[in-house]
Amino acid sequence: MLDLALVVLTGVAALYMMVRSPVGEFFELLPIGAAGIPLYLLWFAIIALGLLWRRNTSGRTTARAGLAKVLLYAASVPLIGAAATRGLLVYQDQRADEHWPPRFSDNRHPFVDSLTSQQQAQWAAHVAEHAMITASVGTTDSASAITPASGAALVIPAAWPMPSGVRIARRTRADTVELWARTADGAVACVARPSAHEHEQCNTTVGPDTGAYLLPLRSAADAVIAPLAPYPDSGALTWPQYRFDAARIMPSDHAAGATDSTEWTAHMDGPARSSVSLAGNLVLIGAHGSGSVEAFDRTTGERRWQTRVPSWVHMDITSDGRTAAVGFGDNALSFTGRAPSGMSVFDVQTGRLRWTHFDESSVMSGAVIRDNAVVYATALGVVRRRSLETGALLAEDSLPGGVVMAPAAMRGDTVVYGLEHDHVCAILASTLKRVWCRRFEGMRMMGHAAPAILGNMVVVTASQTIGNLSWSEFRGLPLRLQARMIYGSLFPNRYYEIAGQRVLALRLSDGSSVWASRNYTKVRNVDGHTAGTSVLTDSAGLVVLPQANVVVGFDPHTGAERWTAGAHLARGPALITNGRAIVAGTDGKTEVRDVMSGALTCTMTRGMGHDRAGPASDGRMLYFVDRAGMLERIAIDRLLGCRGKGLTPA
Repeated sequence: MLDLALVVLTGVAALYMMVRSPVGEFFELLPIGAAGIPLYLLWFAIIALGLLWRRNTSGRTTARAGLAKVLLYAASVPLIGAAATRGLLVYQDQRADEHWPPRFSDNRHPFVDSLTSQQQAQWAAHVAEHAMITASVGTTDSASAITPASGAALVIPAAWPMPSGVRIARRTRADTVELWARTADGAVACVARPSAHEHEQCNTTVGPDTGAYLLPLRSAADAVIAPLAPYPDSGALTWPQYRFDAARIMPSDHAAGATDSTEWTAHMDGPARSSVSLAGNLVLIGAHGSGSVEAFDRTTGERRWQTRVPSWVHMDITSDGRTAAVGFGDNALSFTGRAPSGMSVFDVQTGRLRWTHFDESSVMSGAVIRDNAVVYATALGVVRRRSLETGALLAEDSLPGGVVMAPAAMRGDTVVYGLEHDHVCAILASTLKRVWCRRFEGMRMMGHAAPAILGNMVVVTASQTIGNLSWSEFRGLPLRLQARMIYGSLFPNRYYEIAGQRVLALRLSDGSSVWASRNYTKVRNVDGHTAGTSVLTDSAGLVVLPQANVVVGFDPHTGAERWTAGAHLARGPALITNGRAIVAGTDGKTEVRDVMSGALTCTMTRGMGHDRAGPASDGRMLYFVDRAGMLERIAIDRLLGCRGKGLTPA
């Protein structure tokens, strides 16, 4: 009976493995569909016929039959286990409210009334706060002013999604202004300014009296929109894409930077994950949890204006010198439209809101600006082109993967996106027409590391599954990692194992391969954004690979490795300036190395480290922002010369 049960289980498992579809985001090592039929039939036949042979010979050769039984039973375990674990994933996938990557079928936008009461309250609090604060920016010299006065009904544009029946109350406690939202069935949520905590922004659970809550009014206008100011002078600094340009090198000519060498520090409202951007004489930065968007004077560090978007700011603000474009959305509820996500555009000099549009999924990768339009994409892979002046939709399309944490690279009219899991696509900024898309079978997290462009070459980074390793690369992995990868490929779960990160170069014109680096072995798990953005000059390439915790210097034209060094847990991109490579670590160590040899020349030590925020430059000064939201401006010459407190020569 046991043999019969095993044959039946093995047969069912083999049949399931032949007809199943791919599930989840793990790399499927075992074949699917027609390619797997011979394997699974042979597997089943060996077990079934072997057990039949054992029964026919068990009376004559007891020892041999016993050994055969053990081997046949052992051979059935991988097949039955492989089918069972995949069946469990299918079951979990069908019952899940949310999936990864995000799916349109999970999305609740714009049906905000279908959210849970608590989600409705949280949504309303953040959208109301956005309306309240943006209405006050530019109307007073006080950076902390909040209008309208307590007791007056808040006005929210009719186009903004807002749960019906939710009432809003405002309360001032010491130096903190709280905004509370309450649903009809009593669910409440609160946000505070300044933020009390990155995620739980109010430090009290005792809300205002019920009578203090008022139903917000709805206005027809999105925002008060004046004509765009003229473009700045040709010498003024603009920041039209992530890390300034497609090569991620930032300005290198002092004429493009500030003429003043004053060093300063400043503090923003909330922890920071993104780098600073520069526009004219302003330093622009967005906060992670609080959604605070702030502008500081580039010369003095004085805060010039401050506002907020309705969710987190993950990536750098972009600017054409007249406007500042800020994408927003969190890394959980926003993926499926259960929390606000979208794009806001502000006047860069005043901080006044020009427009906000709410989208179906998180906008965490930032935007590119070209020809009076902003181009951005969501975590559901929807890419949009909108008018900078009015927010009017000019074009829209879908990509074959989500745009998660990887900002696009733009060269001329061509925009390149890394997509989750395994695609890279190029489109035209003017029309969103697709130029090419390339899929990399078995690679993962291509939607996490921003592409970089040098000439006709795009450099991207991806995480490696077992399906992308050569035999020699696999043998070079630690034995424990080898075992985890083999086990995970046979019996997958939602948390698949990766081997490390690899750097790839593609032709910008058609996406064909130019070169590929070796696999850089994973030494740590990176929570959230894995990063891996390259920085390119004609003579040197540099990339920080957080999963491998390594900085790699390479020849950008051939991919040949020149040097490696520890990355101090850095996730942010490096900076190349004056022949030096600067890497800001999460552990508080910032290292300066020779870009060609990797020789260490200086170490800067700070009490708080830097997260995804790599150093920025205007050609004369460096700008750092740490995880607590402290901005620091120091002279490039002083850091490269390793002169001053906290700097240690090699």
